[in-house]
Amino acid sequence: MELRVSEIEAKLKAMGDYVKIDYLNRILKDQTSTEVRKFILNKLADLYADKGMYSESGKKLLSVGDLTLKQSEKNGLYLRAAGMFVKSSAYIDSEEALKKAFQGELSVKEINSMKSAYKEMFKKQAEEYEKIGKRNKAVELYERLLKLEINDVEKDEVKKKLLNLYSSLGKIREFRSLGGFESS
Repeated sequence: MELRVSEIEAKLKAMGDYVKIDYLNRILKDQTSTEVRKFILNKLADLYADKGMYSESGKKLLSVGDLTLKQSEKNGLYLRAAGMFVKSSAYIDSEEALKKAFQGELSVKEINSMKSAYKEMFKKQAEEYEKIGKRNKAVELYERLLKLEINDVEKDEVKKKLLNLYSSLGKIREFRSLGGFESS
């Protein structure tokens, strides 16, 4: 049965988050209207993100992006999806989402802006991992960040953070390979 967005919103008001997720997934299959499908997928993406289910949120955002016609909206959705995949440690999926964002006709400014936002996602998540004591996860993100196109200042900053993390984790081999002990 085809529903309107207003009908769906009215039903969602009386439901808890997990019931909303179940309901939206069930009705998604029956919807043919692009507007309604986009609404449902966006709502699911937000619910999944709120519940810490970042990979699922990223998948829904990719689906919304695929349904969207306007290139700037697509890029924003794909970039958001990449961020969700970074949060869920699904780095290959995040790279695929970023590649989708680069498929349209883009100016150099737009490309650089998206690359910069993507790098910031990695930095922000790595810093979050450091704050909560997940140093190995932070190391993984910083190592991936070094493989991205970053300038020398950023590279030095990341290397300093990695040296501190390697030292605190007792990763002597990695510490030395990155240039640790040279200043001693």
